[in-house]
Amino acid sequence: SVDDIRKAKRMGFSFVELNVRVTSNNVFYCFHGTNQAFGNKFISLDSTDISNTLVSSVTSDYIEMNVRWNTTYDAYKNPPAKLVDALYACKRYNVIPLVEYQPGIVEVLDEIMGVNNYMIGSYNLSRKDIGSDCIMVSWLTGNKTALVNKAKSSGGAFVVGVNTHHASYSSYTDAMWRELTSEIHKNGLLASFSYGSSYYVNKMFKNGFDICVTTNCVPYMENPNLFNLHSDFTFTDYSHTGTLTNGSLHLATN
Repeated sequence: SVDDIRKAKRMGFSFVELNVRVTSNNVFYCFHGTNQAFGNKFISLDSTDISNTLVSSVTSDYIEMNVRWNTTYDAYKNPPAKLVDALYACKRYNVIPLVEYQPGIVEVLDEIMGVNNYMIGSYNLSRKDIGSDCIMVSWLTGNKTALVNKAKSSGGAFVVGVNTHHASYSSYTDAMWRELTSEIHKNGLLASFSYGSSYYVNKMFKNGFDICVTTNCVPYMENPNLFNLHSDFTFTDYSHTGTLTNGSLHLATN
């Protein structure tokens, strides 16, 4: 949501990933869902089960009138964010969006963010395929040579998103990771990875990775504490194993 982008900035994140879904009347929304459907993160105001409803089968009017985030907090029972609103929030808070590619999306990004002020993510496209001056991010597997060759073939600025959790990397040592990222850097590219504990994230940064896409830790903070980011948010039904000291909640390190 737009509020999540504001929170991400406060917590120290430099980028946000925007998963894009398109309605039947070609309006872009930002949420992941499940298999192009709404999934269980959303509810309908008319009590219809929309978990398996494809986003592409409904209009934006339907979403605005009937679809809400599935939350117990009234302040957050909003429709999913439209891409344009999320992009304007990124621009306002100086956060770089990494946007999942969809046909027609480049024109929207260029208009709002300006050329080179965003990244596009895709599993199977290159920058040449899109015809944009954007930075391209792709999630890849392979040895250092294969990764670099794919990036070079994309035509232009590229971030090599390495699927570090793939079975092919299960025996990689720190030295092997450093050798891989060194080869990526020698070719003028950046290396990114996704997910992991704070320990894992810091380890991979020490081994040469430049960017982490994660949901559970802030790369620049070894053991961050969370705080109340919204005045309407309460912890009345929140259980934890941390300690309260002078009004601050300190979460357990694990």
